[in-house]
Amino acid sequence: MAGTCEIVPGVLLDARRAVWLAPERALLVADLHLGFGWVQRRRGLLLPLTPDDAPARLAELCRDYRPARVLWLGDVLHARVELAAVHAELRALYDAVPADAELVWIAGNHDRGRAALPPRGAQPPALAEHAACGPHVCTHGDFGSWPAPAPRCGPGGLLFLGHEHPAWRLGDGVATAVKVPAFLVGDGFVVLPAFSNRAAGRGYGAGPPLGPVLAGRPVRQVIAAAGRRLLAFNVETCR
Repeated sequence: MAGTCEIVPGVLLDARRAVWLAPERALLVADLHLGFGWVQRRRGLLLPLTPDDAPARLAELCRDYRPARVLWLGDVLHARVELAAVHAELRALYDAVPADAELVWIAGNHDRGRAALPPRGAQPPALAEHAACGPHVCTHGDFGSWPAPAPRCGPGGLLFLGHEHPAWRLGDGVATAVKVPAFLVGDGFVVLPAFSNRAAGRGYGAGPPLGPVLAGRPVRQVIAAAGRRLLAFNVETCR
């Protein structure tokens, strides 16, 4: 499939800012931040309201991969608020997930709160702090109410997380540069880029990690999602 990169057998990074775990038939996305504009308006910042294409992009990924499980790795909502427009965006995202696929919603720091979540079917979604997927472990990355930031994977398993909104700057070496979403790959872990178009992304190396996972854990590769292409960069040779 165009725009994919298999980093280890059965684990594909997709330029559409998703991960596909082939043996588990699981699709992973992170940091959708639905309702960003509406939440900011409620806070008094009159940002322009533009349609969010996250449901359409997720539906396309689901059509291509036909997952048995879809895992949202946290910060699906920008804030848990009782706003009809935010709930409508979330329902559209529910509809993008095949009815016969299990939906796993992992809690992120933006998802935790008091407002009720619209149900998917008959029941409201349950938010988990982490989820196992074969030998792999999926979490948000801030670790929330985890007792310790030390999830254990099975043999050959990877830790998948979001939270960091990683990005990479591509330039011509003279005057033109653009910042694009990126995956961070290290020994035993993968950080997903934000699925949201509204998350600007933090340029890799621009500051310390937002969460505790990357502290003391070096990144080996930055894999930039430039449109429908993936571009891999070895961190050591780019310094």
